[in-house]
Amino acid sequence: MQKSKNNACTCVASCLLRLVDSIATYFNRYAFTYVAMYGTSFVESGRDAFALFKSKGLTVLINDQLVSNVFTFLSFGAAVLIALVGYGFAMAFGLDGGYKAVLAGVGFMVGLLVCAIVLSIVDSAVATVFVCWADAKDVLQKNAPELYAGMDKAWSEAMAATEL
Repeated sequence: MQKSKNNACTCVASCLLRLVDSIATYFNRYAFTYVAMYGTSFVESGRDAFALFKSKGLTVLINDQLVSNVFTFLSFGAAVLIALVGYGFAMAFGLDGGYKAVLAGVGFMVGLLVCAIVLSIVDSAVATVFVCWADAKDVLQKNAPELYAGMDKAWSEAMAATEL
């Protein structure tokens, strides 16, 4: 009885993992870039973007890119800095503890939101460069040769390191 219960749990878990994998194929951050570039539907763009990266062998690149993590860390760093500025203003004006906490909290939220919004634009630009590099390396090489050379060199080094 226990064995059949474990088999059923394994089957359900496997099914759920396949479902999540298929959803991730259609809903990825590169789908937005693909929609903007080609005007296709979001689901079609998600599928095409994933297929593009898979066919070029670049799924490692999109899975391991850390730009979003760095931007999140920067957003929190800026939020803490703005919170400290708010707290400093409260101290400078001689406000009591309640106002210090409010100004620090508001500063944190404003700093976090503003920085996250600004850095999301840069993050989108990074995604666009990745899609352009995967889809049309020759166009990227023609229009931005320095960027292409840097990306090509970094990709070659990364691939050499993974082959070791």
